[in-house]
Amino acid sequence: MLEQARALGYEAIELCAPRDRQQSAVWAGLAETSNARQAIEQAGIELTCLATDCSLHGPDGRTLEEQKTRVRQSLDLAGQLGCPYVSIKAGTVPRFHRPDVVLLRIVTALRELAHHAAERRTTLLVENDGSFAGSRDLWFILDAVAHPSVRGCWNPCQAQAAGDMPGRAVPRIGRHICVTHMLDAILEPGQGVKQYTPVGQGNVDLSRYLVLMHGIHSNTRLIVSWPMPGSPPEPRELLPASLEWMRKELAKIAESPDLSAYKGDKNAPRFALR
Repeated sequence: MLEQARALGYEAIELCAPRDRQQSAVWAGLAETSNARQAIEQAGIELTCLATDCSLHGPDGRTLEEQKTRVRQSLDLAGQLGCPYVSIKAGTVPRFHRPDVVLLRIVTALRELAHHAAERRTTLLVENDGSFAGSRDLWFILDAVAHPSVRGCWNPCQAQAAGDMPGRAVPRIGRHICVTHMLDAILEPGQGVKQYTPVGQGNVDLSRYLVLMHGIHSNTRLIVSWPMPGSPPEPRELLPASLEWMRKELAKIAESPDLSAYKGDKNAPRFALR
């Protein structure tokens, strides 16, 4: 992964945890690899995030404790490897449960895990997902937890499929977003994702998102995401094409004048004619 990232021109990688109980074995094996952190540092590639499929929405106490244990294991490994972020999924509302009750359950668990993250010098990220794909729910979670070690991981594709556009999401939670999963797709109104595409080839408004994030001086990490491993296009096609599109968009943003809500530049000098 490190060799391919460097060859393709990427500056960072994200490791995705195996599902369910396989995570513990894989994470333990990686933690026992004494030269893992050294290899990452020597490659000049940042290990940005350990991405898990953990979620804290479940009503079953035993399952919730298992999920929290997996999150703690990921935070421990991130601390060992010098990885700044660990991400989890926001989750879904179980049948016959109220969304507000589920949100409070998530907040309670995050408050407990926040201290563990702080002790490991890592940040726990909540990714918009499932029943909580919009910025309003993610804002509620982050605001209620109110801890510097709990922040957001944003997926603009999931948000737009749920009807939440960048113009609403970025002003609301943009300053809390540490990692952005760059995922594009062909979206159909009222039907969600029809087909995933390489970044820049769908109709997710990623350009607008980048402009708005630039406007708030965000330093969010941009991670190319592909939810369908093993399906076309192959990584050797997907990754270079996505990186090229992002570089072009960021270059255009850097060259364009700063946007302002004023008709004229309020700081421009004004000269009186006599």
